[in-house]
Formats: sequence, C-alpha cells, structure tokens
Amino acid sequence: PFPDNEKYRVVVLGDSLADGVWAGLVQALADDPAVEVIKKSEAGNGLTRTDTTWDSIVTSLTAAETPQIAVAIFGVADRKTMRIEGSKVEVGSDAWVQEYGRRVDALIKSLKRRGAAVYWLGLPIMRGTNTRHDTEVMNNVFRERALLNGTKFISTWEGFADGAGNYNDYGPDLT
Repeated sequence: PFPDNEKYRVVVLGDSLADGVWAGLVQALADDPAVEVIKKSEAGNGLTRTDTTWDSIVTSLTAAETPQIAVAIFGVADRKTMRIEGSKVEVGSDAWVQEYGRRVDALIKSLKRRGAAVYWLGLPIMRGTNTRHDTEVMNNVFRERALLNGTKFISTWEGFADGAGNYNDYGPDLT
C-alpha cells in the first residue's frame, strides 16, 4: 500500500552482507525521492549471537524509521556453534536448525508486526566446501521460514555460481 507520508522506507537488516545490499539500494534508488533506504546492519553480528536480539532492534525503530519494506540478509557471522540449554550445538545439527529457524521466525514476525513487507535474501554461494555446506543449511532455513511466514525469499546463490555450480566472482556470465 502507498504509505501515508508518500515516502517508502526500506530498512536493510543483517550482517556485513547487508552493508553491501544497503549501499547498492541507496545507489540504485538515489534518483527516487519517494524512497528512503535505512541501514540497520551490524558487521559481525548475526542471529546466532544472544547479546543483541534483532527483535529489539526492530522494536527500537523510531516512527520516522518504520519501514514499509524490510530486506534481511544474515549468515556470514552465523557459521558457529550455538549454546542451547547449556549445550553447544554444531551448525547444521537438528537442534541448531530448529533454534536458528526460531530466531528467523522471531525477526520476520517482529518486522511484520511493524507493517513491513519482508524480503529475505539468501546467501550467495561461497568458495570453500565447508562454508558452502553451512550456507546451504542456512538458506534452507531461510527459504522454509520465509514460506511459512508468508514472506518472500530471494535466492542469490545462482548469481555467484558458474555453469558448473561452483563459486565465481562474476556469476554465470558477464551480462
């Protein structure tokens, strides 16, 4: 819906990859005075940390920052064990996937309570085999939770893969 103040606010949330998404959106939308792009990203901070909750960051958005659109991308800082009920759980384990999914759900629901249309960007393909596996696990969580919460999941994987499905700085072709 068209916003009351005739200006769309797009908030970008996430880790260091969100910084790049924010910069790209600012550049792409610079000529449109009806769009404001707000950066709410923190390099090195993801969904696995407990010292900062993204729900509290969303809740702390001022009235002037309340978004009509939210773009989220997480995962670079999330390739680590989580402590759940006193036990360490490894990335990709059932307990890790369940808890990570719960945290994704909480963020999506918090954004939707603020009235934002949520677009969750998947992680791009990564160079190392272990890193690639972890990002596939996270992308599966993001895709599933976006679907179950009625939001959009946008895959970025193919944009950084060559024809054989391996990491490539330039994607499948230069165009």
